[in-house]
Amino acid sequence: GYTLPALLGTQLANLSRRNILIIGDGSFQVTAQELSTILRQNLKPIIFLINNNGYTVERAIHGQNQPYNDIQMWDY
Repeated sequence: GYTLPALLGTQLANLSRRNILIIGDGSFQVTAQELSTILRQNLKPIIFLINNNGYTVERAIHGQNQPYNDIQMWDY
């Protein structure tokens, strides 16, 4: 859940740049509330949301078939 808040910070630090973020759905769900701040501040980042139904890093570490790596689908 680090990358969306990091995007917000870098956008606020340099308003003349337009940042690009590639983020998975698991990470996004941890810090989705930052999106409201991005909109309130009228920032214009480009965000690619990869919907892969869970935590890819956790799957790589603990195994593909562990049920706690799967997350509930959001209706984006």
